[in-house]
Amino acid sequence: MVGQLFPQLPHRTHGQKMQEPPKNIEEFLKLQNLDHWPKEAHLWDSDKLLHAMKKIKEDSSFTSIYTHLWRNVLRIDDAAIAMESRLSKCSILLKNHASEIFEWNRIISRTISHGKLKQYKAFLKKYHKEKKIMLSDEMETKKDIEGCDFPGFRTNELTQLPRHLNAERIYLFILKAHNFDGKVFKIWRTHFLSEASIALLHDCFWWWFLHKFKPDRESQDCLFDRISESYVSLFMSIPLSRKDTFFQVYHLKKDFGPTGN
Repeated sequence: MVGQLFPQLPHRTHGQKMQEPPKNIEEFLKLQNLDHWPKEAHLWDSDKLLHAMKKIKEDSSFTSIYTHLWRNVLRIDDAAIAMESRLSKCSILLKNHASEIFEWNRIISRTISHGKLKQYKAFLKKYHKEKKIMLSDEMETKKDIEGCDFPGFRTNELTQLPRHLNAERIYLFILKAHNFDGKVFKIWRTHFLSEASIALLHDCFWWWFLHKFKPDRESQDCLFDRISESYVSLFMSIPLSRKDTFFQVYHLKKDFGPTGN
């Protein structure tokens, strides 16, 4: 093919005089024994050429390209489609389980009389056990705190209560003793178990412990300062409509104050 389009000129052999190149088209054609140039290039016969052109046209159509890409290229939305299918199956399972639960409720309501339900409620009420704060073995045998030691005041850390006492459990015990209804209990529980309220219980206990058993003016003053900050923080966090009611339940002793007073 290349030789047909670009004929090779004769090369000079050793000992031969180099032939002059053609100066015009006629000399070039004569030198190459050609009637005209370039020659026609026949790559395929007409049938093969038509078949190839038809195949190229089919392969380059929109449908062919789209089908090939759909089958061979990963799509971003595959995960979303799979998730949607999974959610659809889960939704069907949920509806089936829910229908069975409702059916069981209807069966139970038909088979159990109201008289038996009242008996069951009375039985549960009779044998209901009140929750109590469980004391450790050490607290059962040694109920005084005079032997405790104050580990020292830390500016950014509360001093833990002795004997493994837990401030949250103490507050919950106090709240349950007031027999608040469910809604009121949840409201007070949020305030009593706040960060400022927990800090108040820790610091007030240790201030009272030092004041009563092991006076330490410097530590007591530090505790008092933090107690004041916590009390103000707690006071400001209570909505105005609840302040009076809250502090009737949650209050500090009036004679509580720094060691210097």
